[in-house]
Amino acid sequence: ALGSLQRLPEAVTDYDAAIAIRRRLVEEENHRELENDLAMACYNAAFAFDRLDDHGRACDLAREALRLWKELVDAGMDQIQDDLADARALVTHLGCLK
Repeated sequence: ALGSLQRLPEAVTDYDAAIAIRRRLVEEENHRELENDLAMACYNAAFAFDRLDDHGRACDLAREALRLWKELVDAGMDQIQDDLADARALVTHLGCLK
């Protein structure tokens, strides 16, 4: 919502906080059920950082979303195939393929 209101600096601050919380829960507290939420937060934040012309951060986040969704699909979560495709498209669009 903040991004659509042209309040991107506030939005990326909120995204960073949400990502940090989800990352801690997933990686340190082993709440694997939140990996999809972490991927979505990274994906959405990548758009905001791109709009702020921080392409390096946008690429890092888009690649993280792609990695997480690929792992989830490989583990059997076929219902997020569309999210995986969207992340691939974003990484390609941003020009941050490795």
